[in-house]
Formats: sequence, C-alpha cells, structure tokens
Amino acid sequence: MQIPSLTRELPLAALILVPWSSGDDACETTSRAARNACREAASSELWLRLGACANLGDPREVLECRLEAFEDFESAQEECQEQFVARAQVCRALGGGPYDPEIDPGDFVSGVTNRFFRLLPNTTKIFEKLTREGLERIEVTVLEERKEILGVSCTVVRDAVTLDGELVDIGGSWKAGVDDAKPGVVMLADPEVGDAYRQEFLLGEAEDVALVVEVDAAASVVYGSFTGCLVTEDFTPLEPGTRELKTYAPGLGVVLEVDPETGERLELVDVLVH
Repeated sequence: MQIPSLTRELPLAALILVPWSSGDDACETTSRAARNACREAASSELWLRLGACANLGDPREVLECRLEAFEDFESAQEECQEQFVARAQVCRALGGGPYDPEIDPGDFVSGVTNRFFRLLPNTTKIFEKLTREGLERIEVTVLEERKEILGVSCTVVRDAVTLDGELVDIGGSWKAGVDDAKPGVVMLADPEVGDAYRQEFLLGEAEDVALVVEVDAAASVVYGSFTGCLVTEDFTPLEPGTRELKTYAPGLGVVLEVDPETGERLELVDVLVH
C-alpha cells in the first residue's frame, strides 16, 4: 500500500472533482455527485484520524495509527465506488432522468386499499424472525390518526422493532418535502414483472428501490398459506450487494421477507384487530 507523504496535502481535487459531460442525465449526475460527497467525507475522516495519531506519544503507535487510518480510507473509497456502480444500475433500471414526482393532493384517496398493500385502521400485524442476535419482533399498527404531508392527508403507521424484547433504533428517518427528501411508491396499482420503482428518496440516507419479480407466487408462513402473491426484490445502493425478497399476499399485504444470502425469514405470525 502506497502511503501519501504527510508533509504535503493529499490531491483532494482529484478525489472530489470529476468533470461532468453535457450528455449526462440527471440520474447519472446524481450518482457522480453522491460519489464525490462520499469521497470527500472519507478524506475529511482521514485527516481527522491523522490529527489524532499525531498526539500519540509512542512513535510506533503513531505509525500504526497512521497505517490503520489509510487502510480505512482505502476501504471507504472502495465503498464509495461500489455505491456509485449500484446507483448506475438503478439508473438503468429506472430509465434515468430526474426523480421529481408531482404531488397533487387531489389525486389521493382517503384510505389505502391497494390489493397488495391495504392499511386498515386499528389493526396490528406481528412479524418475527430468528437472527444470530436473538428474536426480532416487529409490530406494525395502522392508527386512526392522520397527518398532512405535502398537502396530502396520510395514514399514520407505527412500526416498532424489538430484539429479544429491547426496542431497536433503526434510524434512517426522513420526511417528504424536508431536506430534499421525496416520496416514493410502496406498491404499484397494477404491478407487472420487470417493473422497477423508488420506494423513497433522500440521497445518501434513503434510496430503496423495488423490482417486481413474481406476480402469482405462493407463500407459507406461521399465520397461514397464500396464493396469487406478489414478490419484489428490494435493494438500496447504500448497501451494495444486499437484497431482500418481499412477498405480498392479496388483501393482506406483506407476509414474508427473505434474505436470499442468509436464508433468514421474517414471517407474519399474527394479525390483531383492536
């Protein structure tokens, strides 16, 4: 590994600034901008680490600290590139162009009645998954409460995740219309195999995308067995290589989530009506 001299600055311009051609579409430009931001953050972290290393008393510790800082920097740079490649794949799947959904409150109805994603007030769906860390339990409750976002009256859903009884902080919170966050689509009205769509969009924070892979699947979970199910493959450029297969049963919604790499299954175990 070649370590840049500590007596001069790193070539940050080469890390951060990449000329954009006039032929780039908005999706490609967004991907490059995100990669540049990722690289700049990695460079900033490197300099802070090197500053901390300089304050170690033992010269050997200083050297080890610097080596570790540069190794982490290289890993971060590789992750930035992997995310860039993943975003390029998303651009191809979605057809490129800017993502700027037009929200007209008049286009929305009062309740969510999609056959693959119904939200019935005062109901709770309970999911469970056995993981290496313990039993994960998710309780999704549809409330009677409404909240206005971008002029649209929205259904409020409370999603509580616990691991062996301890509440989990999953982070990643965002709100459409705040800090450039934009709404996505949870479920299409008439999904077909091959359809791809954004489920959310806040660059660098929330970039989930779904791809419809089956429209007449069968599934068996603790709660029951279902046919005529829709299956999507969900992924995000923020975690390249990570995939999740999600099964939606007609009239009920999500009943199963499977990690194809580990085989872990999050299954619907019960539905409660309050």
